[in-house]
Amino acid sequence: MSGPGRPDPGRMLEGVRVLDFTQYLAGPTCTRLLVELGAEVIKVELPDGDPVRRLNPQRGGTSGIFIQQNRGKESLVLDLRRPESIEAVHRMIPHVDIVVENATPGVMARRGLGYEQLSAINPRLIMASVSGFGQWGSYAHRSCFDFIAQGMAGLMHMTGEPDGPPYFVGIGVGDVNAGVHAFAGIGYALYQRDRTGRGAHIDVS
Repeated sequence: MSGPGRPDPGRMLEGVRVLDFTQYLAGPTCTRLLVELGAEVIKVELPDGDPVRRLNPQRGGTSGIFIQQNRGKESLVLDLRRPESIEAVHRMIPHVDIVVENATPGVMARRGLGYEQLSAINPRLIMASVSGFGQWGSYAHRSCFDFIAQGMAGLMHMTGEPDGPPYFVGIGVGDVNAGVHAFAGIGYALYQRDRTGRGAHIDVS
């Protein structure tokens, strides 16, 4: 809590620049928290935008959940299927501290935007990858949404009537939990970078 003689904790990440390639909920939760601590977050969207923009309820043509999770971010539209867009990202990477993405594992690397490719440009870069089942293992290639994670974790089995079917929990608890863990991992990666001068790749499922 800030007050007389106390520093304002809301600007801890002032001067930190983030490229945000996330959409839906898990990744945007992480980058929203970075904004709230003062980081400059540039949200990169494909020309048709984050699908969450079109959910209801809406105000002024934009969904409430999109506004909630993306407030305070700057916006950049790039068609990542085009080589010139990838080149534009590569030119930005030397000036970026953190990249956050929540694509299915392998998608960013195929675009030339994987950790190995970007860290070769900027060895101090920290990248957080948020996915359903992590970057490695037999399930890594599978796409995932919150309700799938809830079902596989058994959380739905504990929700609803004792003799009834499993119920979806009324909040995206898996997505939000993953976003918060990615946020925490980034904080420690920044601390490690101060000591070693090297970035890191954070893998959150």
